Amino acid sequence: MQFQTVLGGANERVFRVARNSNTKTATITAASFVRGGPAILATASASTNGFDIVQPTSSGNNPVNNLLIGVVFDFPDTTVGRTGVWQPEDVGLVQCYGMHSAILLSVASTTMAGGLIMVPNSVSMFATTPNLVIESVGTATVATNLGGAAGIGGLVILMQSVATQAAGSAAVVGFIRCM
Repeated sequence: MQFQTVLGGANERVFRVARNSNTKTATITAASFVRGGPAILATASASTNGFDIVQPTSSGNNPVNNLLIGVVFDFPDTTVGRTGVWQPEDVGLVQCYGMHSAILLSVASTTMAGGLIMVPNSVSMFATTPNLVIESVGTATVATNLGGAAGIGGLVILMQSVATQAAGSAAVVGFIRCM
C-alpha cells in the first residue's frame, strides 16, 4: 500500500505485482501495455497463475474483460521520458485501488460526465459505459440489463468531466476499485 500526499491530504493507493504474459518472441506493437491502460488476468491454461496479465481482446461484451485487475501503473522502462511499453515477460505494477490521474480513456465527440463507469476496450484503453441497471419503462420493476458491457468485475469510475473533443484518447482522473 502506498500513500501519496495530494493538496495536504493522502491518496491511498494499492498495487499488485503482475507479469506481461506475452512471450519474449511476441511482436511489440502500438497496442502493447502502456501506463494507464487496463490489465486483465490471463486465462490461457499456461498463464492461469494469478499474476500473468493480458490486454482486453474485444470491447464491450467480452466476458474475459470481467477479470480486470486494475490499471497499468509502472514497469521497467529505460526509454527517454519513460514513454516505452511493458516488454513481454517483464514484471511490473498494476494499481488496483485508489485515485489514478492518467487513465487512458478512448474519447468520442461527446461530453462525458464524471461518475461514469469505465470498461476495458479493444484498443487497450478504457471506454465509458451507460448505467448497468436499466429501469423497465412503464413498470415498477427493474430489469438488470448489463447492456452487453463486460469488464465490471473490477470497477473503474471516471472522476472528472471530459469535454467534447475529436475522437482519440485522453489521460483522465479515475478511481479504481479492483480488489
